[in-house]
Amino acid sequence: YFGTQLYEDVKGMKGAKLVFAHTGMLFNFCNLNMEILMAPETLYKDTSDVGNFNNTSVVTRLYDESYKALFLGDIAVKGSDYMHAIYGDYLKSDMCQVSHHGVEDVPLSFYETVKASILYYPCNIWLYDQTERHYDVRVALEERDYTKEILIAGCGQYKRAWGTTFEDDAPLVIPDHPTKGPAA
Repeated sequence: YFGTQLYEDVKGMKGAKLVFAHTGMLFNFCNLNMEILMAPETLYKDTSDVGNFNNTSVVTRLYDESYKALFLGDIAVKGSDYMHAIYGDYLKSDMCQVSHHGVEDVPLSFYETVKASILYYPCNIWLYDQTERHYDVRVALEERDYTKEILIAGCGQYKRAWGTTFEDDAPLVIPDHPTKGPAA
């Protein structure tokens, strides 16, 4: 698709322009900025060195003067280690889309640097609850005092999982969830 059909599709859209994202690019949309923190060529000189294909994700951050939202895509440990080493505390954001549906091996230390008060898991409640892959990271992030809200996608809607207040002692309550709490 990217080698052939994409170009034809873009031609059919009036005023559309195809742009290849590269690390360091900055885009402005009205009052929002989008920066490309990492693009595939940052880690890979050629396609024989891809390793975990998830590391080819484009990592972006949307921000304005008062809010930052970090989108990790499916980035894996090699990509997160690189960004952690290069950016350090610059990664701090108000919201973070947790990598690879919350079941990838991005280390807890990466998320502790980001310190997002809102975590977005692009998965359903079944995947969020599974204990086979990096459940310990999810539990640790639930317990951090800076975590105020956890959003879980799926079931046709977003579920507010941390409750409706931002009190430090707000319990983790997932509506209609048999093990994490009563319906809110």
